[in-house]
Amino acid sequence: MMVRAIIALSLPDDVFHSLVNLSTAKDMWNTLCVLYYETIEVKKSKKIGLVRQYELFVHEKGESLNEYYNRFNNLLNDLKLYGSL
Repeated sequence: MMVRAIIALSLPDDVFHSLVNLSTAKDMWNTLCVLYYETIEVKKSKKIGLVRQYELFVHEKGESLNEYYNRFNNLLNDLKLYGSL
């Protein structure tokens, strides 16, 4: 019961509502694994998409330098996460 409560407390509300009716922590964990598991194909696709965004990265009209930097920094972080840098 304690593990189930810990899992429930660590989830955003929208995810919690999809798990609230499950009776065991194992069922909750298995459902979360299905929800968040990324297949190799999905990872490859995301990596390709991020590299494409990097290659086409430009300043957007009306965007401040700070917004431009933050957007670029977020893109770099995502590229590192998927092993593209």
